[in-house]
This record gives sequence, C-alpha cells and structure tokens, in this order.
Amino acid sequence: MNQEFPVTVLMSTYNDERYVAEAIVSILRQTLKDFEFLIIDDASTDRTPNIIDEYAQDDTRITVVKNERNLGLTKSLNIGLSLAKGKYIARFDADDVSHPERLERQYMYMTVHPSCYFLATEGILIGESGRKLKNIHVNFKGLSQKRYILNYGSPFIHSSMMFSKQKVLEIGGYDENYRTRQDLELWLRIIYSGMEISVLKEPLIYLRYHPQSLSHKSIENLYLNVIIKTLYRARELGVININIEKIENMVKREPVINTYVQRVISRRKLKTMLDFFISGDLIKGIALFFRLIPSLHLALSKPVQLIPVIDVLLKNIQTLNGDGRDNDTNF
Repeated sequence: MNQEFPVTVLMSTYNDERYVAEAIVSILRQTLKDFEFLIIDDASTDRTPNIIDEYAQDDTRITVVKNERNLGLTKSLNIGLSLAKGKYIARFDADDVSHPERLERQYMYMTVHPSCYFLATEGILIGESGRKLKNIHVNFKGLSQKRYILNYGSPFIHSSMMFSKQKVLEIGGYDENYRTRQDLELWLRIIYSGMEISVLKEPLIYLRYHPQSLSHKSIENLYLNVIIKTLYRARELGVININIEKIENMVKREPVINTYVQRVISRRKLKTMLDFFISGDLIKGIALFFRLIPSLHLALSKPVQLIPVIDVLLKNIQTLNGDGRDNDTNF
C-alpha cells in the first residue's frame, strides 16, 4: 500500500555538490515533519549523488531517483510529479535554503484556504557564501497578474512555490517544449486558465545568487521569455496561424526586442551591483561597476513595458506571413 503524504518536496539537482547538503538539511529540519522528500538527480557528474545518498540512508523520508542521462529540469520535474505521493508539491532548488517553518506555514495556509491551489512566498536573496543581499518582495504595482507578468516578468520565486498536485496535472504539468523558463510558461498557463497564484507575504525561501545568472545563458532566457509571452499575448488578441517557430525566427532580428533585452540585462547588473555595495561586498560591486560602464545609459533608463514591444513583434510577423488575425482583433 502506497503511503500518502500531505506534502512532497520536489527537488531536481544537477552538479550541485557545493550547496546541495545545505539545501537538504534545510528541508529535513522543517517544523512540519510529515512529508516526502523526492530528489531527482539529473545524471550529475560531480559528488552530488554521493551527498544525496548519504542523507537518504539516514532519513526514510528521502526518495532518490537517478536519471540515466541528463534530461534537463523540465522533464525531471515531470518525472517527479508522476511519482510524488503528496497532496501538495513544494518546489525547491538544490542551491537554495528553506526557512524552517516554510512547509508548515504554506501547508496550513492552503489547508485553511482550500480554493488556493498555487501559493508562492516572498524571500531573501543570498550570495554564494549565504550572506544576505536583499529582501525579495512580490508587488504587482496595481496590475493584474497577467499584465504584470507580460510587461515585467514573473515576480514568483519558483523554489518557493507550493501547489496542488491534482491541479497542476490537470493543466498538463510542466511544458517539455521548454528546457528552461518552464516556470514562466506554467504561471502564464495557470493565469490564462482563469486561476491565480496566491502569495504568502513572508520571506520563507533564501534564493541563492550566482554570477552566471548574468551570463549568455541569462540572455538566451530573456529571448525565450519574449517568445513565451508573445505566444500567450497572441492568444489573448485572437492572433491565429502563429507558432513558436515563427516567433523564434523573428525575435532576435527585431531591433526593438534586442534593445529591450539589453536594457533588462543592464538594469539587472545595476541592481546586483547595488546589492553588493549594500551588503558590504565592495570587491564584487566594483568589478560589476566596470563591466556595467558601457551600458550604464541603458541601466539608468526606465523599466520597459513588454506588451507594446510584443505587439510590434506580432504586427511584423503578420506583415511577413499575411494577416493571421480574427476580424475583430485590435492591437
């Protein structure tokens, strides 16, 4: 007979030997004791599997699944969803740290509010050594969740999310068309299906900052953000005969999109530089300042609202491919 749990903590890991032990310990020390801890090792090549096995031998709440080859985060999470025995899924990343009362507070909130199917929390950004950099607040600036995400991005911390296993499976789980940014796509699918994501206004997750978050990979993810949002915006406007291939072919050739991406990257660098200075890490702050100088004018510009940019992209795609709108569609 399969045992069921109130919560399954779902963590996928790949070559996280530096932080995975701290992450695991933060879950095992939760005030909520009755949970399943499902760890998917995505064919790590460092000491990560050995570290996980050591903890699994000492705590029966841990179940370890090892992929024979690297599948990526999206497929690994769907494997976890198919195996999880919890009513609720608590997402967690192997380089982050959970507040000791995180699971208990989220579980109690969702129990008291049975119509809440998706629950994020606020958090604290920490550096590589664990030093606090800043608080992470969720503020929609008076906009709906849909318009805020389309304009500015996801305010939700993926590794803070707790959600109903049943509901997330009903809408299809994580979309395996996306190796990265699967969280953004899922949040938009939730919202476009008529549901909302609740936020517990407490900092219950410590989100680890990595220097590589400002790398080429991050730039590629920004382009992917635009692609995902464009697909959902097209659906909202009633644009037909459009698919991911058409958008991919256009997005990097559009000057307005390239300018948007460079402005976002520059503003992120500026925020990170200020976080370093505020936290007292002057060396990293100064180093990032010199990297920022060539794009300082972009960093100091106002935040860009993406919806008008997406609408320009959709118009240009339609110009090249013929009119693909319903008759009553207006930009």
